[in-house]
Amino acid sequence: MVISRWVSENEKFIKRNGLILDLACGSGRHGKFLLEKGFNVVFLDRDISQLDWVPKASRSQVIKHDLEDGTRWIFLPCSFDAVVVTNYLYRPIFPDLLSIIEEGGILIYETFSKGNEIYGRPTNPNYLLQPEELIDIVRPSMRIISFKEGYSDEGRESITQKIVAIKRAAKTGQSS
Repeated sequence: MVISRWVSENEKFIKRNGLILDLACGSGRHGKFLLEKGFNVVFLDRDISQLDWVPKASRSQVIKHDLEDGTRWIFLPCSFDAVVVTNYLYRPIFPDLLSIIEEGGILIYETFSKGNEIYGRPTNPNYLLQPEELIDIVRPSMRIISFKEGYSDEGRESITQKIVAIKRAAKTGQSS
């Protein structure tokens, strides 16, 4: 299982021993990497058949949940110190996704972007980010630490967007 360089280079921003959600985790390669680094990890996917290896321990949990079937989000706001997402895009979950990150928590996200069509799947625009779309999505509630957009040859040739952002403190009240 090859770990994304984006995830491995940016895990340093996550609070030590923090609770991480590996969203749409697939085989759980990133969650496994983060468990080995000492983090607590919740693995979430609609198909958990590839997660038999996840230890039945207090530092890990597997949740079967389909993010796209319209069922209610299963986490409370401000539940995680970090959320990691790779190679997954379903725009309707972004408000909930950003709400479950603690103040000072980290979002590490990377997925395919417009232009990827020349390299293969995905080619459906529903699964391809528009230019700088991740910046537009996270900027209202998060401070951007790092952003990359364009060609990637990690694993296979593709066009991607990658972002690392930190959750800002919620704005309280109005100033006079």
